[in-house]
Amino acid sequence: MKIVTSGKRSFSHFQHSFFRKRRPKGTAHDKMNLLAERRNKAWTLKN
Repeated sequence: MKIVTSGKRSFSHFQHSFFRKRRPKGTAHDKMNLLAERRNKAWTLKN
């Protein structure tokens, strides 16, 4: 699943709404780690 967005803001906005819908079990800290991990993956793919 690949989402291409223009700019960082729209990407983070998508992530925010995505996690809101999913309501994952876990602390907010876990959520932040997951977001950071995903962002790093996207960066490594880009560069």
